[in-house]
Amino acid sequence: MTIKETRLYVFNRDGWRCVVCGKRTDWSTGQLAHRIPKTKYNVKTYGERIINHPMNLRLTCNAAVLI
Repeated sequence: MTIKETRLYVFNRDGWRCVVCGKRTDWSTGQLAHRIPKTKYNVKTYGERIINHPMNLRLTCNAAVLI
């Protein structure tokens, strides 16, 4: 999957709503966040494929990223 396809898949899967606060998002306000953080240790342990897999990503709004 390309980045754009992955992003579209996650947006559709999460119903275009932030999984943290439930606020409606769009392309400009929505962001993808990793459930398992993308750290050097985690990338070494799990690999890039697992860390960047769509099931490890969730849709968040700009405000939820600050929490």
